[in-house]
Amino acid sequence: ASEPQTPIALSIQGHEPLLPEARPYTRAILAAGTLLGIPTGLVTNGTFLAEKNTVEWLASFAPTKMAVSLDAATAGPHDHLRGITGAFDATVAGIKNAVRVLGSQTQIAVASVLTPKYGSEPLEDMPYLLRALGVTEWVVNPLHRVGRDGSLGGPVGSRKAFYENLARLQDAADAAGITLIVDDELDYLQHDLAVMEQPELDRFHVRTIPANIELLRLGPSGEVSAGRGILQAVTDET
Repeated sequence: ASEPQTPIALSIQGHEPLLPEARPYTRAILAAGTLLGIPTGLVTNGTFLAEKNTVEWLASFAPTKMAVSLDAATAGPHDHLRGITGAFDATVAGIKNAVRVLGSQTQIAVASVLTPKYGSEPLEDMPYLLRALGVTEWVVNPLHRVGRDGSLGGPVGSRKAFYENLARLQDAADAAGITLIVDDELDYLQHDLAVMEQPELDRFHVRTIPANIELLRLGPSGEVSAGRGILQAVTDET
């Protein structure tokens, strides 16, 4: 039998880990990471961070990193995308509170999805908003196709258009002194190959999972999926 492998990092992503009914599980998972001595993280919509008791609760076992989802730099587009009036104001208030309470112990980033439908326009003022909020790291994610079976099919739209939109965001980030990172964990963009064909694309920091690291997803049902099948329902075939 092979030796058991110790995880190198642990992150909570999906639904909303700061919902009151989810917090016992969130705390247990983050505490497990602390026990193992590995980095921990979570992705949140940030609305609950505006509550004093929530952010102080999180501070008692602060994750190493936290990403707050914000998909536009102003209320109108963000609230439209979320389908909830007031979502933008609640998230911004949550980021302010998190930076104030958690900033010394948790690395806080804002994560945005760059969609082909809207392009870069809703996000171009984001670096200036982040600078005002005291956040210096901005994670931009391409919108991915997801098949009916949960399989990932790569970015929606053309890579050419994605990079053109990304260039405008990178210019804005550079002007505001914000670090912009593109998360492409499973290397669907094939950025290294793209750079070989277009060296000017080397200006972008595209983050992928190293080849010797395995990505595993533990679902609430106890199922485990891995790699490119990370979102697929677990069956005998998968």
